Amino acid sequence: MHLALTEVNYLGDVMSQRGIEPDPQKVKAINEFGVRKCREDLQRFFGMVTYLAKFIPSLLISTHFPCQLLKQDTTWLWDKSTERDFDLIKRKKFPSRQAGRQS
Repeated sequence: MHLALTEVNYLGDVMSQRGIEPDPQKVKAINEFGVRKCREDLQRFFGMVTYLAKFIPSLLISTHFPCQLLKQDTTWLWDKSTERDFDLIKRKKFPSRQAGRQS
């Protein structure tokens, strides 16, 4: 049992006096996500990103080109526009969400 912890990792989020923040390991996994070779790689990446989208509501707006590759009958073509959107997502900074205060 841990008493007097300053932060707690709970269900993939870090809770502390600063509020609720994403787990740094999850953010690191997104930042270090490597080569996209196939649709399954991209689905895995978007699974991670979608989980953290609660910290940046507009995060998924910038995913037009990568999302097109997830469509069923789409030929896999990773071009400059797709790479740009993919890198934009990876560079996002995930702020903390302040715990709500009741008046």
